Amino acid sequence: MGRRCGARRNMTLRRSITNDLIDQASLPNTFAKGRELYRFGGAKVNAVRREAGFADVDGVVSGSFSAEYPVSFVVDEREMELVEHECACPARGTYEGPCKHVVALVLEYLDLATGIDEDAAPGASGAASFAPAPRASQQRQAPPAAPKPKPVRTSQAIGRLLARYASEAQEEVRRATVAAGLEVAEGEPVDLQCVISSGSDSYYYSWSSSDTWNLGLKVVRGKTSYVVKSVGDLIDAWHTGEMVQYGKNLGFVHRPSAFTDRANALLGLLSDVVEAQQSLYAAQENRFYGSDRRLSAKTLPLSPGQLAQVLRLMMGQTVVVESYSREYNRKKRAIPVVEGNPRLEVEIAPVGVKVPGTGGALVGVAPAPAWRGAAAPPAPEAGDLADAVGYRLSIFPDDFECVRGDGGLFLLGADAVYCCDAQMDEKLGPFFETLFPCSSALEISPDDMPGFCASVLAPLRELTELVEPAEYALDGLMPPQAEFRFRIGLENGFVTCVASVRYGDEELSLFEPARAGQPTRHVVREMAAQQAVLAYFPDGDIELPDYSLVASTPHDHVFGGASYADRWHTRPRRVTPLNPWFAEDDDEAYYRLFSEGLRELASYGEVLLSERLRGVSVRQAPSVRVEAAVKGGLLDIQVESTDMTPAELVSYLASYERKQKFVRLGNGDIVRLDGSVSAVADLAGGLGMDAKSLVAGVTGLPANRTLFVDAMLKRAPGVRFERDSGFRQIVRDFETVADADFVPPAAFRQVLRPYQTEGFRWLCTLGKAGFGGILADDMGLGKTLQMMAYLAFAREEGETRPALVVCPASLVYNWSAEFAKFSPDTRVAVVAGAKQARVAQIASAAADGAPDVLITSYDLMKRDVTAYAQGDFSCVVLDEAQYIKNASTKAAKAAKQLPASVRFALTGTPIENRLSELWSIFDFLMPGVLGSAESFGRRFATPIANGEDAVARRLQGLVAPFILRRLKGDVLDDLPEKNESVVVANMEGEQDKLYRANAEKLALMLSDQKPEEFAGMKLKVLAELTKLRQICCDPGLLYQNYEGGSAKLETCMELVRSAVEGGHQVLLFSQFTSMFEIIGRRLDAEGVGYLQLTGSTSKEERIRLVERFQAGAAPVFLISLKAGGVGLNLTAADIVIHYDPWWNVAAQNQATDRAHRIGQEREVSVFKLIAKGTIEEKIIEMQESKRDLAERVIGGEGVGRTGITREDILALLDAAAS
Repeated sequence: MGRRCGARRNMTLRRSITNDLIDQASLPNTFAKGRELYRFGGAKVNAVRREAGFADVDGVVSGSFSAEYPVSFVVDEREMELVEHECACPARGTYEGPCKHVVALVLEYLDLATGIDEDAAPGASGAASFAPAPRASQQRQAPPAAPKPKPVRTSQAIGRLLARYASEAQEEVRRATVAAGLEVAEGEPVDLQCVISSGSDSYYYSWSSSDTWNLGLKVVRGKTSYVVKSVGDLIDAWHTGEMVQYGKNLGFVHRPSAFTDRANALLGLLSDVVEAQQSLYAAQENRFYGSDRRLSAKTLPLSPGQLAQVLRLMMGQTVVVESYSREYNRKKRAIPVVEGNPRLEVEIAPVGVKVPGTGGALVGVAPAPAWRGAAAPPAPEAGDLADAVGYRLSIFPDDFECVRGDGGLFLLGADAVYCCDAQMDEKLGPFFETLFPCSSALEISPDDMPGFCASVLAPLRELTELVEPAEYALDGLMPPQAEFRFRIGLENGFVTCVASVRYGDEELSLFEPARAGQPTRHVVREMAAQQAVLAYFPDGDIELPDYSLVASTPHDHVFGGASYADRWHTRPRRVTPLNPWFAEDDDEAYYRLFSEGLRELASYGEVLLSERLRGVSVRQAPSVRVEAAVKGGLLDIQVESTDMTPAELVSYLASYERKQKFVRLGNGDIVRLDGSVSAVADLAGGLGMDAKSLVAGVTGLPANRTLFVDAMLKRAPGVRFERDSGFRQIVRDFETVADADFVPPAAFRQVLRPYQTEGFRWLCTLGKAGFGGILADDMGLGKTLQMMAYLAFAREEGETRPALVVCPASLVYNWSAEFAKFSPDTRVAVVAGAKQARVAQIASAAADGAPDVLITSYDLMKRDVTAYAQGDFSCVVLDEAQYIKNASTKAAKAAKQLPASVRFALTGTPIENRLSELWSIFDFLMPGVLGSAESFGRRFATPIANGEDAVARRLQGLVAPFILRRLKGDVLDDLPEKNESVVVANMEGEQDKLYRANAEKLALMLSDQKPEEFAGMKLKVLAELTKLRQICCDPGLLYQNYEGGSAKLETCMELVRSAVEGGHQVLLFSQFTSMFEIIGRRLDAEGVGYLQLTGSTSKEERIRLVERFQAGAAPVFLISLKAGGVGLNLTAADIVIHYDPWWNVAAQNQATDRAHRIGQEREVSVFKLIAKGTIEEKIIEMQESKRDLAERVIGGEGVGRTGITREDILALLDAAAS
């Protein structure tokens, strides 16, 4: 069992490291070249040393011109990754990644490693420790122990060589065959001839209820032609370029250039047909006789629509048509496909009409017209059509077959296939499609004759030679036109509509079913009129008549006698199911009828209104004047109209709140409600008052409502908006933010981008007016930098009171570090430590020499809110303000108690789940601006959740002046830049203790060593450094059952959460694949989808994962740095997180470039997570300030390969501990 497990592990090791080699190879053919060196025995392993999960391998590889190069590398057998490598070849220094010699030695090592003894002691040296049997090519045969020697087994390399020779020989044969076919194919291109037959003997064509057709093909070149034995095989050969021999005189390679253009078009069409049929067969294979039998047959089944497309391609060519004759003999004819309509003769004759001079003989006793080809029969006596017992329809020629589809209408005759014009297709297509072929005369009953004449008589006269003697008077058989009448009036509190239709002298109720004895009714017109009536008279339980039923008693309801007015007023009419209605107090239906319905009903016929309804009028919306003034920091508003009294204006504006389209005034007039004055109604709702209060006049509103009032009214077409100078000044300040005179402090002028400068000026404008706001820029656009610039500017302008920044605990030291970097003159203090110390720090904030900015976390702010409430802050800033999105939390309640002249919120997601979250943030910024939570829900949240766009626009107008949001795509025009940030996590508690203990252990181990002893312990030192970095990530990587926290994990989840909520996709890199298990559990717990790619991922799965991520299947992609650092295009992501800093900064940058590359349309934000006060912090510093040392520690050479010393490592540990 142990051997099997070891074998599986070794196979996994081989596969993972091979994939790693391919990923790291600098050039596409580097791995292939190295593999060839390995296969020809050019690599030799000299020694293998193993310690702490690492294998250090030395060897030699033969290169070009018999040169030999020393090669060495280190493999992490736990993570199954190639950690470092070195080769003495000249090419090694010219590019990143392993050279072909490294590839060859690694493959040789992996070949030997498949026989490793799992119980071998660590540190065993020499290739013999692998204990594999030497390959046959390397053995020396011992003297034979018996007369007959043991047979020799062919070496693997020889076997590969023989296989290669065989493959090349087969390829040579194939090339010769193709060349012969190409030679034959030169000259006249090959054409295709279609052989068309009816589908009466074809397989069942499941997806069409029409007749089916079979299509066969012939390949034709000059005078030579061959029948295609399998249409499906021909299409396959055309796709693959296969050589096909049809006979001794024709064989060629089926590439498109060998066929005519028409043949290629036909094969392309048939290829689509075959593909569709194969898909159908796969789903319904039991209904066909097996897809192989069907698609490999001599003919291909086609629907009429598909055959029409084929015939369209064959225009001007000859096709072979096979069909049954009347004698049931199969006939084959070659006929051309021509464009134009055939000559058709159609006769319509009555049956049973007396013929003059025959003593009462009747017409129509023969089954077909007896006069065809002879003299015309005698005409019936005029006026005798009433005696006809029916009509006979005859068509000549009568043996056409009809094919109709998207390709057009085709009639297959004896001498040609006719491609009919569009007019024939449109007007008579259904006629031919239904009736052809017609082997005998067709008969029509007297009852159906009017309908038949109404449908096809006119196009038959126009497009065929219609035999229609004048004496027959077919026009007299046409049904009368429908004339509609709609009588609308008031009855017992209802508005009713009595609808009727008149045919000649007979008037019928529009909603009564058809009955025997009625005139022929125009069903389509009647149904349209019925729908029009019911659209405006929706009540009455009307059931539309079923025109397919015919009752046994005639309908005798006819309007006549007294006039409509007399009938209306002589007696009340009961509302019956035949009279649709709506209630008189249904204002919505009333408005729709008078604004739209009367016009639509009039398009069908006559509309009659009762006397009371004739006096109703529809008035236009009134013009409204609004006057706004700002005096003493307060806002006053007055509203009036010259077209309405105040009471009417109140009623009019209130109708908007009820979502009406009109208002019915006291005199019965209907006034349209349109968007011209809706802004005034929206203004009332936005200010938290009703229309009556607004019309009565409003005084003393907070000045921060100014921008909302201006946004609501300045573009309202029906509103005359007048503003005083104080009002206009506030609006002007915000309209000219980009040109404002606010100049950033000197330390920021060269740092701020143009859009950041605009954000700074926006903050200054709000601060000057005493307003709060949300800086909601997209992640990575520098919200922190813009806010720091504003705070520094306020200080330069004479502000002496401190500012307070509240942020997540994981970002406290980031804020401090950013101030130190960009504004070193700003005095900053982090409020942390014991409760007593924090309170004292807060209390002393107003003293001389106190910090300019205090920074604290949400958690500590909640605990210290009483102390903060006693202070006086110039500004309070909430970073990641979604922390107070729930107004009922302690954090939200505490934040709203912080005293400040102005408040700002920084968040990329001011709304995550519900609108109440936006209200909570605004309640912090400017309490009352959105009203109470209960009124906000009633006026905004609930209507918007129900899809009311007007309310959403109103809310947007209210909050827009106080929210600034720019997306990366809005401010970056060229190839987006890459913004890199170092995010610091502060380890505490058990995590910090474990790190310090292990760091001291390593420092002690190195301090007791002499410099010359260091080289022999390099692997152990590397292992100890790895332990420190694992503790920085999460001690759970190193210690089982660890239950303490991880500062970096919490910081990472904050970033991921914010990115996902902002609609971003994230690449998360780590060199520790086991870390993904921990991160994955957290993502699962929070419901965040993710994908994962490591060194053990197969090539196929790797490609699939990338495609899924690019398609948006998951917002987070966990990628092993070595496995996914190169060779991937992941431009769907614009956030990159490096969970742990890698020694090799170049490899880290390569990983970042998976997202920041050509094709990326958004700016890429890169976050490098480090643990404060650890070796990670010093690695980042070395990457920036000590490039040479960083290359030695970080680069592919690794520890001990480029001269890094024991002192360098001690310096890292000492600096991190200091």
